[in-house]
Amino acid sequence: MSSPFPLLRLPGVILCEVFKSLNIGEKIKLSLCSKKTSAQINSARLYSQKVIVDLGRLYQKLEVSSEINKDAFEVINCSYSGAISDPKMQLCRIAGFTVPVIFFDEGITTFWKNHQEGFLTVIKHLLKMFQCKFSIYNAYNSDLLQPIIFELFDLQVEFQKLTIYLKGSKDELIFWNQISNKLELVEDLELSSILKPDFIPVFNSWPQKIGIIRSDWFSLEYLFACTCTTIELGWSHLGMKDLNTVLKNWKAGGFPNLEYLYVEGQNIENNGTVNWSRMVIQTDDGSKKATIDIRYNRIKIINLSFCSKKISTQIYNARLYSQKVIIDVDCLNCKIRVHSKNEKDIFEISTYSDSGKCLNTNVQQFSIAGCTVRVIPIPTRIKTLWKNYREGFLTVIHYLLKMFQCKISISIGYYDSALYQPTIAMLFDLQQEFKTFDIKLEESEDRQLLWNQISNNLGLVENLSISSVTEPGFCPVFASWPQKISIINSVAFTLEHLLECTCTTIELGWSHLEMKDLNTVLKNWKAGGFPNLKYLYVEGQNIQNNGTMNWSRMVIQTDDGSKKATIDIRFNRIKMYVTPFD
Repeated sequence: MSSPFPLLRLPGVILCEVFKSLNIGEKIKLSLCSKKTSAQINSARLYSQKVIVDLGRLYQKLEVSSEINKDAFEVINCSYSGAISDPKMQLCRIAGFTVPVIFFDEGITTFWKNHQEGFLTVIKHLLKMFQCKFSIYNAYNSDLLQPIIFELFDLQVEFQKLTIYLKGSKDELIFWNQISNKLELVEDLELSSILKPDFIPVFNSWPQKIGIIRSDWFSLEYLFACTCTTIELGWSHLGMKDLNTVLKNWKAGGFPNLEYLYVEGQNIENNGTVNWSRMVIQTDDGSKKATIDIRYNRIKIINLSFCSKKISTQIYNARLYSQKVIIDVDCLNCKIRVHSKNEKDIFEISTYSDSGKCLNTNVQQFSIAGCTVRVIPIPTRIKTLWKNYREGFLTVIHYLLKMFQCKISISIGYYDSALYQPTIAMLFDLQQEFKTFDIKLEESEDRQLLWNQISNNLGLVENLSISSVTEPGFCPVFASWPQKISIINSVAFTLEHLLECTCTTIELGWSHLEMKDLNTVLKNWKAGGFPNLKYLYVEGQNIQNNGTMNWSRMVIQTDDGSKKATIDIRFNRIKMYVTPFD
């Protein structure tokens, strides 16, 4: 029988690392073990993950999830009369209250004598553990959630999204007046309906973004006072003369925060005297540009990031706070694809030679990294036209690197491109990290020279994939190593290469390594070699289980007992999984 592990006796620095490694559910469950455990987790809050706390519409459940929603945990709150009998029920302490709790894989159910008090107590418990933002949809049960929302505003928590359905009751008016002074805590505010004409909300502060589905009460004066970056107004009574006033104000320097304005209503009409489709205007001082589009009873005003040098500088200055993105660099087709890690947000930039003959009516001039170029904007991509398209390609990449926290993904295939060498040279000179680097090694001199350039900088690469080595006289030299390596045709990858490799993951296809080589590898690993290795895969005709030993799921360990590895040999391949020894 294993003895309990004295977790809380670990040094503070190590304990903090343990807490950081836990997922959301593990951390919540651990916090319920004891008052001391909860206090330790609370102390490490600043190092904990940022989470979104979503309050369920039925006022019984809240969901705690990571910002990208890959890690989620539910807390269900129920009323408790003492009559429930469940063998899984345990008594746990939550923020000073001892309450019954039932644990399940991806959540817990808590039972409270006072339902509302329990809901608030769980929220306060989570606030001490995580860096939280709240998402609340308060439509069908506003009377129940109003005190919760008010309490959260009092606690000065941040809201990722707050949806409020105001019907016009006296209680709602009081509630609105209570929170109206603190709307700067809200990132995205949505008012879903206001039906009573004598209840017009007063805004004593503004969120970052606002969307009002029925905005017939939202007058021009409200719009001028609004400091939001995004404003979306549905069912608006604003007319074209109002919007002309808005545009004049914007041109004169008004709406300093505005990035996007959308107004929809029967009074928005393009009378045909001006072509408002993708029309571009700029401020009087030339610092900003905006694209205007009026059609189908709605107007859109969109500010573009490369409108001016001043705006670009501001965006560069905020780079450390910008989202992390992957930039897929397609040198062959002169395309750059920028996307979030989960690929929910994608934008494409193409570079072309500018012959000056493009007659597209949407062509506009913009400044990109100090170069004035012609651009054709399209909703999810842009086409850029350069006198020197190679220079343009590199300029766009450099421009993006200043805006975002980037990792590069690049593939060098069979066909050569004049952009490979200068692009890679620039990225390595900038010490840019690569998410994936795929290269097909051929016998050409250019490709060998390119490899020699890459070989010294592989420490910047997370995943290196070499798709072919077909020239026996060309044996790649590894002057550095990536985090992970995969070689489809690895005939040139010798035992010496393998013993020198510092990667965490090594995958070798079509290998000429033999069983005696792999025995050498295993002996080296047992003696402390391959300190970074987590996974090894070797496939080749010389990998054979001769039957003298059962290699199927065989477990070995290092001489010092710190690691163990599971070995599996079958079908001309070996797999080795390394884990710390329990």
